[in-house]
Amino acid sequence: MPSTSLPDALPLLADLVQRPTLPADQFAESLMSCIQEVHSIDDDLSHKLMIEARQRNYGDVIGRNAAGTVETLSAISVDDVVDFHRRYYHGNGAILSVAGKFDWESLCEQVEPLFGSWKPGTVGNAVATGGRRDEYHLQHDSRQTHIAMVYDGLPYRDDDYFLLRAVRIAFGDLATWFCHRLRRTTSDRAQETVDVMAAEFSRINNGITASELDRVKVQVRSALVMQQESSISRAGSNAGDWFHLGRARGRDEINRLVADLTVDQVNEFLAGGRFGEFDLVTLGPQPLNKPAAVVPAG
Repeated sequence: MPSTSLPDALPLLADLVQRPTLPADQFAESLMSCIQEVHSIDDDLSHKLMIEARQRNYGDVIGRNAAGTVETLSAISVDDVVDFHRRYYHGNGAILSVAGKFDWESLCEQVEPLFGSWKPGTVGNAVATGGRRDEYHLQHDSRQTHIAMVYDGLPYRDDDYFLLRAVRIAFGDLATWFCHRLRRTTSDRAQETVDVMAAEFSRINNGITASELDRVKVQVRSALVMQQESSISRAGSNAGDWFHLGRARGRDEINRLVADLTVDQVNEFLAGGRFGEFDLVTLGPQPLNKPAAVVPAG
């Protein structure tokens, strides 16, 4: 929004999160929109595959699809929605991130009366219950085969996060690397694709080259420059930093963390055989076989 609109927008945001009206006469229409969103997943096969991969990896509650199911949505009443908001929408750990042209002191003076009385409540911590390392197939009669391979990653707050990002770019202390591939050929070629993908991941365990690391550094620097051009992106980045780290990292700090990475550091990190076991989730006409676990060569 234009910076001059910020003082008028903040009261609306405060009402939205703390005092939504949730009118009963609009509930049916809202519910129908949610159900249509669930039905639309069947038309987006790659999205459907990744929903399944995340749910199998993280389990309930974290891995559950936020869109829900037709059955669960159909059982919801407007009273359920009102009660959910009352029970779970509290000021605990709430983060307000603003990026753009604004006066910090004026912003703080306005935020205090708008959000200062937002009381905390009791909310349990979500716990991952998944972490399976097996294979699973979603049957779909089509010439397309969608493939997802899921490896363990590192959370953003981990000291070695940027080492992993150097070979390719979380939720709290959770992190996973999801790799998706679509194969528009026969099931035999799809199996070949899985085998090649697993073999290529295993090669990462043997290390990267100086030129590969240089390309990563250029990509990260370019992303940081582009982020500075987007207030939305910068606000989101600051909120994520505050959630994971309790502070906002500046562009110079991130740039320095990446610029200081060396090939030896990255390769020592990879030598532990991080890319070995993985989940294989597929969607298509026939199930595929997961190759054997891979260990670093030498």
